[in-house]
Amino acid sequence: MHILKLNTLKLILNPKEDRRVKRGHCWIFSNEIKSVDINAKPGDLVSVYSSDDRFIGCGLYNPNSLISIRIVSNTNTELDSNWFKNKIAEALKFRLDLFSICLLYTSDAADERSSVDLGGRRIIKKKNKIHKR
Repeated sequence: MHILKLNTLKLILNPKEDRRVKRGHCWIFSNEIKSVDINAKPGDLVSVYSSDDRFIGCGLYNPNSLISIRIVSNTNTELDSNWFKNKIAEALKFRLDLFSICLLYTSDAADERSSVDLGGRRIIKKKNKIHKR
């Protein structure tokens, strides 16, 4: 099993460039980076710090892209199989909760009572029953 371990690879942002990330944005652009550990390679997990040396999060590093960091966590963490399983389970639960309310789809064969006409295509609201296994 491959584990991306958070180690001493440190990336420091330019002054005031931490504001978007602190508000939940997960991208850090190359022009927002003040310095990065010389040993950091594409795909490494790096610790991201503000210009005043406060830990912000950890992210995957790609020096070959304008989006140089993709933040994956705002805590010091390792990306192992359990981390991925938990993230996938959270995403699945979110989608099941979202789509248990209703399912929207388009059809030319909808009747007037169950749909809204949008330029010749109809959007139909239909109750979606989720069968738990």
